[in-house]
Amino acid sequence: PRIPVPAGSLYDAHGRPGPPLAARNPGLGRPKPAPGPRRALRRPRYPVPVPIEAAKLSGLSAGERDKVVARAAEALAAGELVVLPTDTVYGVFAAANDAGAVRALRAAWDLADDAGPEGPMFYWHAPDGDAVRSMLNLPTPVARRLADRFMPGPVRFEIEQPAATLTKLRTTLGVAPGVIDAGGVLTVRVPEHEACAEVLTKAGVPTVALGIGLARWSSPDAGRTVGEPPTGTGEGLPAIVVDDGPTLHGKPSTLIRLFMDGRFEVGAGGVLDEAGVLSALERVILFVCTGNTCRSPMAEAIARKLIGEKTYAGVTTRVASAGVAAGPGVHASDDAVRVMGAMGIDLDEHRSRPITRAMIGEAEIIYTMTPSHAQAVMTMLPEAAEKVFPLDPRGVVEDPVGMGRDVYKRTAAQLEQLIRQRLEELDR
Repeated sequence: PRIPVPAGSLYDAHGRPGPPLAARNPGLGRPKPAPGPRRALRRPRYPVPVPIEAAKLSGLSAGERDKVVARAAEALAAGELVVLPTDTVYGVFAAANDAGAVRALRAAWDLADDAGPEGPMFYWHAPDGDAVRSMLNLPTPVARRLADRFMPGPVRFEIEQPAATLTKLRTTLGVAPGVIDAGGVLTVRVPEHEACAEVLTKAGVPTVALGIGLARWSSPDAGRTVGEPPTGTGEGLPAIVVDDGPTLHGKPSTLIRLFMDGRFEVGAGGVLDEAGVLSALERVILFVCTGNTCRSPMAEAIARKLIGEKTYAGVTTRVASAGVAAGPGVHASDDAVRVMGAMGIDLDEHRSRPITRAMIGEAEIIYTMTPSHAQAVMTMLPEAAEKVFPLDPRGVVEDPVGMGRDVYKRTAAQLEQLIRQRLEELDR
């Protein structure tokens, strides 16, 4: 899956590239409106000037910022359009469960009520990836992995789902058919932007969004920034524009299509290219002890053996080890080498490594042998706290150094049992 392939290639359930998808499900994709004359909009009989409120978040106190967030949330909940920043580009947001708000968003896109793209009208924008994943049927490790890594993230998903799943989801959200799904496909995105997530959470309604650059009233420079504030009358104008400065990426989100048979496809363009998406299908597990000569190298070797025994399911796992007080280049202890050898594992080539910030940053998950090891890791890189866990959630893995071979055997058996459980947890 790391071989360069043409953009738009289709991948099987194991992440292997195949030929580009020849015949596309008509429910997939959300092309821009075709150029040329557009159908007349159903506008109000008597257009009324719309007061547009603009609020910049930079320089505000915490209290003032909270008021802006609350005002934007109230507007969304009331069925008004709101411009919000995301991690990719600014978007025009509307309540997905409000027919009037959806109609206004279509008016912002300059589409008549009976005109529009094939498939779902808009992408559901949710503030919480965990909540979204809990509502979906994701049958393969690759699908679960991609959803886990990019909810939140600069990715929009088009996900094939069983009819029953879609019906239950629409009922839960109170959204009409065809707003966020069509042809058995759900469209969803979870932006990775603090202010956006706060507004969507506080609004308490499901929301859909349109990239600001597609709005009929947007200025040519809108996207990475809000551009010039909109003015005018009629339907499709926002009630409030929340300005948080230039967005993180300044480019549209990347499209990933997930199919029920396990295949997936990466759309061309966007923040991430195919290589960036495929790199998410690799995870790094780091085991940490004190000197990196006994426990953590044994754990690394056992984990590598267990991973090698598993059937490849599209997600590659690399393992490594390090010590919080290790010197570089020291051999594993003699007893560790002999006990591992009895298990069919060669530890002769191991050399100790002191832990570094780069190792911590690269790892997706870090398993430590004792609380003191965990504290040392988090002290070195505090932002890594969320991915540091004890290998044994009920206790510690005691240091066997100097305790004799029988203690090493017991430690190896404890490590194998714990690592087997941890790997099973990661694959769920």
